[in-house]
Amino acid sequence: VDAMLACARLRLLESNSGACNPVVFASTDLSQAFLCGTLADFVLPRYGALLSSHKNCRLVSVAYSPDNHWAALIINTEAQKVCWGDSLGRKLPPRMRDSIRSWLRLHLGDAIFTFHEDLRCAAQNDWYSCPIIAVNTIKHHVFNDALWKTEEREMIRVEEAIAIMDKLMMPKYAPMSTVRSRYLISTGFSHTYDIQMSNDISVPTPIA
Repeated sequence: VDAMLACARLRLLESNSGACNPVVFASTDLSQAFLCGTLADFVLPRYGALLSSHKNCRLVSVAYSPDNHWAALIINTEAQKVCWGDSLGRKLPPRMRDSIRSWLRLHLGDAIFTFHEDLRCAAQNDWYSCPIIAVNTIKHHVFNDALWKTEEREMIRVEEAIAIMDKLMMPKYAPMSTVRSRYLISTGFSHTYDIQMSNDISVPTPIA
């Protein structure tokens, strides 16, 4: 899932379309921090600082939803909305809702965010497509991509695998920061790649 998110972030950087309305891609560690405190002391302050420094931005991520499910999460600081898109129609987990509310209050002060569980997304009709549908939901709202369709699901899986191999296994760009990220994105091919999920929105430097 993180590899697919990393590819989407690189796509945004390559398009140079995020300069006016920044989009912060957050790794799945964010939802784990909300749900069970994993790496919370590092993850939550890091993304909180990004939101507080970009007052009119969207934080987008794929969030884990127990048990064994993934959904799309978009936090829009300009509209002061937390949006949840679940391909099975599940609700935002109450513990995550409470954690998000406290986290936003800590980093954005008195801003009052409303929660919405109707983020437009495709409906899932199998037991395994939720991660790709969640990533597709993010792409739909960031890039205006078409929503996932059942008849295209296998082709989309192939396209995502090709994108991971092209962008992460054979990276075309130098590291996005001189500071090594603690986020090492696992591609599922028994390798990890130093791809930062969020630090800035500048275009990376091509390798000569």
